[in-house]
Amino acid sequence: MLVRQYEMPWRPAYEAYAAATWLLAMAFFAAVGVIGYLPRRLALPLALCCFVWGVFRGAQALRTLVLRASLGGRGVQTITTAELARWCQQPDQVFLGFGFDWRPVHAQRLYELAKVDYRQFTVSPRLLAWLGYDSHPQPDAEIGLPYIHGVEPKEVPLHRPLQNFEGGTLLVGTTQSGKGVALANLITQAVRRGDVVIVIDPKNSRRLKRVTQRACEDWRAPDTFLEFHPAFPETGVRLDFTFNWQKPTEIASRIQSIMPPDTAGAFSAFGWDAVNVVVQGLIELE
Repeated sequence: MLVRQYEMPWRPAYEAYAAATWLLAMAFFAAVGVIGYLPRRLALPLALCCFVWGVFRGAQALRTLVLRASLGGRGVQTITTAELARWCQQPDQVFLGFGFDWRPVHAQRLYELAKVDYRQFTVSPRLLAWLGYDSHPQPDAEIGLPYIHGVEPKEVPLHRPLQNFEGGTLLVGTTQSGKGVALANLITQAVRRGDVVIVIDPKNSRRLKRVTQRACEDWRAPDTFLEFHPAFPETGVRLDFTFNWQKPTEIASRIQSIMPPDTAGAFSAFGWDAVNVVVQGLIELE
């Protein structure tokens, strides 16, 4: 059975009122003790007791305000390859980014937050900056729910063993949710580890290309980055797709696959037969 302390942070910080009352009581007892309305042996312990309770209630109020201030989320953060290397010291660990382990307390906080409008409980991000937290609230124009980060104000570097990624890794998310950034992070670390990295990008993302090229420039020998693109032969390498084959008919099939399709298929069949005849003749002539 899971037993944990109950909390409800999505509310006004009533503990601040209690802390102010205790501190006023401390000032009162200290004053009457100095003036002489009460014996100092009685007034000073009472003032000290009020001070302790005031600090305790103030800490509770501050904790509530920190959680509420975190509802603004985290803005987009960028790091260089040199900064990324600081978090990738162990080759058997993969750095995923900054976040927190999702625990039952976070699920409960999110459940309670879904019942209210989180904008009513947001606090100025300056409070987080004043307390030493990284304060970069998420702008309203960005995609995503900022209060997902608000359930835990303290985020730490997250690592997972490299063996957890063997066999295949699937990144799922909506448009502009960070799939490409996560993929670029994994590619950069793979290049730094010295793995052989092959990137097949049907979208031809220039950002992913720049990230891969920069990783090769930082941690590999010169001219390590090789690119193939049929539309830009002057910037890439040459690949002969008919160099390796087992049956002569494979060459005709590969050439036929890049021909424009026709409705009846007669032209494609004629083209395949013509190429196959030439290939068979070249094989006979060795």
